[in-house]
Amino acid sequence: MAEQLREDDRDIDALLGETIAKVGESPKVIEASRALQAMIDAKRGEAPKLVDPRTLPVRFSRLKAFSLSAAHYLLWSQDLTEETLALRMGSAVHAGLFLDKPVVCYDGRRQGKAWERFERHYLELGAVILNETEYRLAIGVIDSVRRHPRAMQLLFDGTVIEQRVDWMTGDRACRGTPDARTTLRNADLKSARSTEPRWFAREAIKRHYHAQMSFYSDALEATNGRRPDEEYLIAVENVAPFNVVVLRLPDETREVGAKLCHLWFAQLLAAERAGHYGSYVEADIDLEIPHYDHEPVSVEIDGQLVTVD
Repeated sequence: MAEQLREDDRDIDALLGETIAKVGESPKVIEASRALQAMIDAKRGEAPKLVDPRTLPVRFSRLKAFSLSAAHYLLWSQDLTEETLALRMGSAVHAGLFLDKPVVCYDGRRQGKAWERFERHYLELGAVILNETEYRLAIGVIDSVRRHPRAMQLLFDGTVIEQRVDWMTGDRACRGTPDARTTLRNADLKSARSTEPRWFAREAIKRHYHAQMSFYSDALEATNGRRPDEEYLIAVENVAPFNVVVLRLPDETREVGAKLCHLWFAQLLAAERAGHYGSYVEADIDLEIPHYDHEPVSVEIDGQLVTVD
């Protein structure tokens, strides 16, 4: 047990040694044990040390946090990943479509020897294991993309698939993994509840997909010496009928995405230089109530009609 303690916890280590060495000497053993337990309990209550964002390469998944605040960037730089249905489905679609790895269904109870054998076998193959509902949806997405000629051309015709890119923006390390890229174009696969173009456009803006494409184009410019001529989003519904829509990013959209990326990057560098990841605003602000245009309202109070403008 003593070897498991951190080297800088010498006070705890000493008390533990005293406790072990003096077993049978009741008063001191009891006193040392109580002190040891109190120290352990106190350390359990300490907040974990935060990861310094400056030690991590800039990824878009964290950079877009500046659309909220620098404090969100600090939060999302911590190891907070937990498996969600969206992440599991995304992993399954990318494994089956891009990596040619098995996507398999196990709809029984995930316990017992049968499950352990199944899990061990398929994990060795790099498979993603889903339940029946998840499997049906994932296969629907994969098959729908495969049946769409233009989507397949953009994703697989002479492209580099899901290869990580590391580059420098000034003195700052960056990292990204575009879905499919060539020297001339950049394409990314997105799933959504609907790919109706007007609905998906709102979703793309909300999720900053245009800024993400600009971030990836920064990566390709740094590595290829030129920015891609075209950027595409391949949008596929994650529910039936799994409609696929290909969306090209026009110059105006690309320009807005680039401006967002550059703004967030400047905010990041300022926060890192100051060592301060602040909230939405740092100074006092006025609480301003929005003005709403409305017609005068008449209400009866104590038998009298009162008009409120």
